Amino acid sequence: MVPYYYPRVIERINTALIDVFNDVQINRFNEDGTISKIIDVPIIPHYSKNFAEYIINTNRVKESRYQTPIMGLRITGLNRDAARITQQKYIRKIYNEANGQYLRDRRPSPWKIGFTLSIYTENLEDFSQLIENIITYFDPTLTLSIKEFEKVNIERDIIVTLNDPNLEMNDEVDREDHQSYSIDLPLTASCVFYPPLSTAAVVKFISTNVNTIEAGNSNNLLSTVSLGHGWSGNVNTGFAHTVGNNTALGQLVSCIVGNTYSISILITSYTSGSIICSVGGFTSDNISSTYNKTFIASANNSLRILPSLDFDGTVIVSLSEGIRKINSVSTIQNNGTDMSIGEYNTLMPRLLTDAPQAYATAQSAKQQSVDISSLDESVIVSDITRLYEDYATTIVKYDSSAVIPIYLAKKNETIVYVELIVGDSFNSPNTTISIGSDANPELIMKASENSPYYSTKYAISFEYILPADTQINLYYHSSNSTKGEAQLTLAWKQV
Repeated sequence: MVPYYYPRVIERINTALIDVFNDVQINRFNEDGTISKIIDVPIIPHYSKNFAEYIINTNRVKESRYQTPIMGLRITGLNRDAARITQQKYIRKIYNEANGQYLRDRRPSPWKIGFTLSIYTENLEDFSQLIENIITYFDPTLTLSIKEFEKVNIERDIIVTLNDPNLEMNDEVDREDHQSYSIDLPLTASCVFYPPLSTAAVVKFISTNVNTIEAGNSNNLLSTVSLGHGWSGNVNTGFAHTVGNNTALGQLVSCIVGNTYSISILITSYTSGSIICSVGGFTSDNISSTYNKTFIASANNSLRILPSLDFDGTVIVSLSEGIRKINSVSTIQNNGTDMSIGEYNTLMPRLLTDAPQAYATAQSAKQQSVDISSLDESVIVSDITRLYEDYATTIVKYDSSAVIPIYLAKKNETIVYVELIVGDSFNSPNTTISIGSDANPELIMKASENSPYYSTKYAISFEYILPADTQINLYYHSSNSTKGEAQLTLAWKQV
């Protein structure tokens, strides 16, 4: 047997169940039926066989820390689910983002975990409200989703069944006792436990040449062009060609080998035929319409435009020089995120988290550009933000950057929802996560509204209209955390 293997199935299911019931409320009413007070009903994990007796005894203690009404959740059983056993050769392949390896998952073992959701109140009105607000969600099942493994972004559905409840009403009491109403709701969660995983290496590096062109001499290098037979005109107005002649149009240009040049050709009054352009060791294909090309000179030969015999049109041509700069970035490491090369190209500003200053302010995130000339030789792609039409998701880990850009919000867009799911709790109680802008890092979500020290889900629904274009960021303070991972989702209404 493997000495230690712990994918945290019971813990994750227990956390998911507590999350389901952590926002239950009841109302207190005035005599005219209007609401006078809204009370949040707490839920606590407990290990007492009789939750009602536990709360009664605790409440008799001076300065008890428990209020009523109250709910409790307790694990009560564990049974094998023989009906869901699959065949022995069942194998999955799962990518592990933590170490960049594929995991081989053998057949998991199906089990049923028994829970008891206990409810304790001191009056029938509270009792009735809680029952009617809970049991209607089970007909007779409710589906939860949990993360299967700590470092793998795959969810498994957990079917939770509500069985027939056990009701207890202590409505005939002595003078010293409390009137009480309590009920135990038996729940059964259908889950699987996992055997140890085997691993296999995976290729995760992409080698690429990254070049940029800096603006050099933007003026047209062409001045006086040698007109061959059949050509007429000048650099400014263009050169008209007479059909039936194939003498080249050209000028002596001293191209510097290794430098970058851009040639632009516009053909007007076109009827037929084509031309071929060559300069600095570069030769084009047949050209019969607008043509632009940037190239690196491999020779210092002059410009030549060679027409076909049937070419009928006017050629406007310009040649300008740029400075080619080879950036130091040679390797981009895909840190386990399932993305195509095309997606990397369109989301490049959001991938290079080592250079947050490179984010440009454009109308669309996919149109942003980034200056990668100052980056290190290898860039690790981490904290990737997935951007969609009306929502974005990003991952924050214990070693993430202090500022993680999410998206560029437009003026009058309305932020409507923030969700933070802490899958692996951060091991420092002072770790904080907030959402906002440089001017106000807590504009959307305050650090006090969540605690990544606990594995759970935090969600906020509201409507905040942005008064101006705003770069929305995630602000992370690790406070020396050495473990932890959470997923943030931010949703908005488009203008």
